[in-house]
Formats: sequence, structure tokens, C-alpha cells
Amino acid sequence: MRWGVCLAVGLAATTAAADPRLEASGFLGVGYLGDDIQLGDSWAPEQAPGTAPLIGARLHVLVEPDAARIGEFRMRFGVEGETVFASAYTGNTIGMDARRQYYAPVLGWRAHGRVQLIGTRNAHPHLLAGIGGATVASESPYMRKETDPVFYWGAGVSIPFSNVWQIRVDLRHGVMAGKDHWTTSVFEAQFGLSASFDLPTKKPVALPPEPPPRQPPIDEGDTDHDGLPNRLDACPTEKEITNGIADHDGCPEADGDGDLIVGAADRCPSQAEDLDRFEDTDGCPDPDNDGDGVADAGDACIDVPETRNGFAEEDGCPDEVPAEVTSALTAALPFEPTRARVTPKARTALVPTQRMMRKHKIVRIRVIGHPEKAGNEDLARRRAEAVKWHLIDQGIAEDRIETAVGPVASSPAVELQLILR
Repeated sequence: MRWGVCLAVGLAATTAAADPRLEASGFLGVGYLGDDIQLGDSWAPEQAPGTAPLIGARLHVLVEPDAARIGEFRMRFGVEGETVFASAYTGNTIGMDARRQYYAPVLGWRAHGRVQLIGTRNAHPHLLAGIGGATVASESPYMRKETDPVFYWGAGVSIPFSNVWQIRVDLRHGVMAGKDHWTTSVFEAQFGLSASFDLPTKKPVALPPEPPPRQPPIDEGDTDHDGLPNRLDACPTEKEITNGIADHDGCPEADGDGDLIVGAADRCPSQAEDLDRFEDTDGCPDPDNDGDGVADAGDACIDVPETRNGFAEEDGCPDEVPAEVTSALTAALPFEPTRARVTPKARTALVPTQRMMRKHKIVRIRVIGHPEKAGNEDLARRRAEAVKWHLIDQGIAEDRIETAVGPVASSPAVELQLILR
């Protein structure tokens, strides 16, 4: 029996010793001050701080981590100090004796004792009671700056979600001086976040350890002469190859990446050569042999670069623009003097261009207007735009046609040019 009591006391002391001594909290909430509160000493009934949102902070100091035991629960006791700010407003009236609403913030400070039950569950309930004060300061001419005492009690719960952090909820009921009665009730609801911690303690100075006993001499032989003694060498009869791959195990790496290229000849020891008959001896993969920007996986001509001419550029092979494309862009487009209207003759001349662009969906063109003389750039621009919108009206996508103003030329008035990408 005596040993059982000693064991229980020892377990309780061990559990209590693990409790942090300090807890800091921040919280938000709402405060109800009632209709009969004396705070502010106003003779006008509505000129008193009303229900308001509040913000506050508190500090908890653990006094007794193991005050009592109730079944599976351990009761601990601590004291807390807190300050709270309520952003309150007065009421107002209408009519002949109308009084407007005024800002009436309330600052409170309090101290209380808290008893908390700690058990095996994640929710720790608590009870508290204490005393404090509340000060109101307002621009209302019907009130004065005043501080009144408040006596309060309440209940709450803390829900830890880590070794440090916990959510805390409190409900409070307080008693303050009333105007029509000796006292009036006030209420608060608080929701906040708490962090538990301990003050740093001075660590004891560690004494230097005693020197270890003298060890017998160790054989430092190196049979394969690779710089690693036999006792550390996993392959004492095979010389390590220094190639940046597991150089400290004492074993040679025949081929770290499995591409049959070893040692200094392998410039990429952790990436296998792709063996595609292009620079296959350096040990590095070559994703784009011809450097044309088309990956070998989708390049039909991996050794010959693509021709960047705006035509069939996705296959990775060199190509020439078909004659039907270039011939469709050589049409002469007549315009009336000083006008930008697309004439019937110009519409007829653009028919081959329309057919070509419907057939070759990847072709993009630039319509260039040439001014007949300096100062006619605006007419040249409008003629190029007129041709562009004519082609759009014929079903050609707008993003396939650009316009520009070229140098002064008497002919042609407008030319069509293939856009090379």
C-alpha cells in the first residue's frame, strides 16, 4: 500500500512538472453592459455605453499544477490578469429634446483566480472569479469620465491543438453599480487563442567528462590503396573510383546511371545517356539533337533543324513554303485615288488569298500599305486596314492578319507579306 501511494504521488509530480508556468492569450468578443449601468454618471438614460465588440489580452501564471484529484481529472490553480477594450457607443433620441449618439469606449482591467480540470480528453473546462475596474471616456456632454469597480465570475473551456497552442472560450457574468438599483448585471462572451510557455532557466554548468579509457591500437591497413582503411572499406580488395558517386564506401562504381559510360568519361554520372547516335560518348542525354526547339520525342527529323518560315513548324523538319502560298500573296490591289475603299477589282484579286488561307490554317500574313508620297501615311494605314477587314468579313480569323505602313512607293499601294515565325 505504501509503495502504491508513493507511485501515485510520483506520477502526479511528474505530470505537474510538465505543465508550462505561463500562458498568454489574445481574444475577441462582445460585451453587454445593460440598460441600468451607472458607468459615466449620465442623467440622460440613453447616454451610457451600450453593447459593443471588444478585444483584449491576458496573462496566466500557474500557481499550483496539482491542487487536487477528482477521478481521472487533475485540478490546477492559477491567477490571471487581463485588459480589455470595448468600442462602445451611447444611444440617441429623436424629437424636440433629441440627443445624438456619441462614441463611448470602455477600458477594463481585471485580475482573477482560475481553477482548471485537466484530464485525458482534449477539452479542459475551467471556472474563474475576480475583481477589476472599467473606465469610460466619451465626448458626450451628458457623461463624465468615470471608473467603476466590477465583480465577476465565469466558466470556459480550452481546447489544445498542439503542445503550445490552444483555443479558449469564456462566458462571464459581472456586477457593477446601477442607476436605478444598487447593482446591475453585465455579460461578456470571449473567443481567443492561447500559447503556453516557460521562462528560460539557467542550465547547470556541465562538468567536463572524464577521459575515456585508453583503447588498444587500431589496424589502419589499406589493402587496395584507395585511401580508406580496411575497417571502413566495404570492398577492401577493390580500389574505389573517385567519380562523385558514393566515394566513401571504398567500392568502385562500374556504372552509376546504367548507361555503360563510367569514370571521368561520364559527364553526367546521375543521368543516363540516351544513345540516339548523337554525342553518345559524353554520358549525357540530348533531348534536342538539332537544337531547333522541337524535342526529339516529337521531332520527325532529329538531326536536321526545322526551317522557321511560319509553315508546318511543329514537325521539326526543314521545309519550303508551297508555291500556292507565295503566289496567292502577289496579287495587285488597285485603289481609287485618295480613297481607302476595297474596289471590286481588288476583291477579285484577293480571292486566291482567301482560298489559300482557308486551306492552310497556320498561315499568317501582314498587309502593308505604302504611301504615294510623304505625308500620306494615314491613307496607307486605312487602305491596309480596309484589306484586313475585307478578309475578316470573308471568314479569315482576325489574329491571322497584321497591318503595317511601309516606305513611300508609287506602286503597289498595298502588298501582302507572309509572316515568318
